[in-house]
Amino acid sequence: MATAAVSRLASRCCFLRQHRGVFRFLFIALFFAPTLHMSDGASVRQYGCKQQNYCNGHGTCVAPSRGTPRAICECFETWGAPTDPVQPSNDCTLRTCPLGPAVADVPKSNQKGHSMVECSNAGSCDRESGVCKCMSHRAGRACEIMLCPSDCSGHGMCHKMVDLPKMVNALPLSNMSLTAIRYQDNQDKQTWDSYVGHACVCDSSWPVGLGAGQTQQAEYYGADCSLRHCPSGNDPSTTANEQNCFNVSATGNHGMGSHGNLCHVECSNRGACNPADGACKCYDGYRGSACELTSALASGS
Repeated sequence: MATAAVSRLASRCCFLRQHRGVFRFLFIALFFAPTLHMSDGASVRQYGCKQQNYCNGHGTCVAPSRGTPRAICECFETWGAPTDPVQPSNDCTLRTCPLGPAVADVPKSNQKGHSMVECSNAGSCDRESGVCKCMSHRAGRACEIMLCPSDCSGHGMCHKMVDLPKMVNALPLSNMSLTAIRYQDNQDKQTWDSYVGHACVCDSSWPVGLGAGQTQQAEYYGADCSLRHCPSGNDPSTTANEQNCFNVSATGNHGMGSHGNLCHVECSNRGACNPADGACKCYDGYRGSACELTSALASGS
């Protein structure tokens, strides 16, 4: 019997020696397997993430490691990936939303603020769809666009801030070259709103600007273009030309009128303007759409 036992032991040792390469491979594979990323269904089920419903098809199950004793989901982009601004869920069921410059946030330095955040801090993120629900005055995928008030009331056009310096009729008027101002450089600091900030340029039935034949005021005015200037004229009780705006500074003091430029003299200084409809109510003794005429019989018109 002793001989048989010795023979069996020798046979087992021989087997181990013959297959030691296989055993070495299995040992290494089992030792390092916990650090592998498992993306196919079978591997995921083998190494964990069952509690996270196997990442719900929106992530990769990362098997346990020494630093992470339990399997975790590493979500895909827009589902809470490590590179996403937030990780809303650990099972990859909730979405992230598009980023935009924050309308207000805590500055990061003396000159840097408006960090890129979800929905630009001007809306809420719908975690089911990954779509921003913007506040009433904002628009865009990330609520990054600041809308013009009341859509300019139907009496103007809404323009980006970067385009306003290139327009001769954008207020306040300026004598600077239309190409001199580039409000678009250094966008992560001072000019962060160059493409997201918008303002109304109001309509006018007369040309607006600082040149000859142009008037320094538009017909419609106000931040939302809801108000209307009354007709302009020269005061009939004086000999001066009140409409002459040559070398007269425009509102804001950024430019002066050239030869032939016109000042807007509402109701010829001889009536009261109703900005709701742009109609003059002339003082006694004056008449006309701009109260530019005298009349001994007139008692207000």
